[in-house]
Amino acid sequence: MFVSGLDRTFSIRQGLSRPEAALLVIDNFEQVSDAAPVVSELLEAAPRMKVLVTSRAPLHLAAEIEYPVPSLVVDEAVALFERQASV
Repeated sequence: MFVSGLDRTFSIRQGLSRPEAALLVIDNFEQVSDAAPVVSELLEAAPRMKVLVTSRAPLHLAAEIEYPVPSLVVDEAVALFERQASV
């Protein structure tokens, strides 16, 4: 389901051959981790595209660079939320 929806939405096969740089941001990728090969295909189809993925699990792609982010302590998380909510 994810693959066909993504394919239709972004017209991947036709549209990514353009020379412009692109950034694809995917949040909570662990919910659709079976689609990791699609990300690899996208990178092959669009060499100038960069992909930023948040996930609790690695994608296991050759070009992947992991940046582990530690969890916040509850008090820190509440303080961050309150600070951002007041902006």
